[in-house]
Amino acid sequence: DENAPTAVSTLAEYREQCRRITQRFATFVEGHPKAFRLLMLEATSVDAELTAKVFKIMSVSCAVTSTYLDNGVRRGFLRPDLQAMGKVVMSIIAGGLMHHLSSPDDREGMRRYMDAGIEMLMQGMGRQGA
Repeated sequence: DENAPTAVSTLAEYREQCRRITQRFATFVEGHPKAFRLLMLEATSVDAELTAKVFKIMSVSCAVTSTYLDNGVRRGFLRPDLQAMGKVVMSIIAGGLMHHLSSPDDREGMRRYMDAGIEMLMQGMGRQGA
């Protein structure tokens, strides 16, 4: 699949893959705002067990994101020092989606946020000359 962790081999392909994946997150939030609101804003106030499950989801998401970064490092288009970047990437995605919850009708603002986040990551993570 075009969004598998090992599907891309250049920084340009990775940028497009990030756009596709981020758009899928945004589409999910637009289609399921109550589920996302529950997960991000309300679940941790229910009880300790549900809080632990939310943290597990975030941990798994960071680990999955790291597999994408590892592919870029192995193929040489991402810098080799990205050990903690999976958490950073997920924080940027989650922050944008939280913004969308506060302004659900501002699709253009969400698009601008996604574009800015992706460009910032590409500039910061990309290997010079890749």
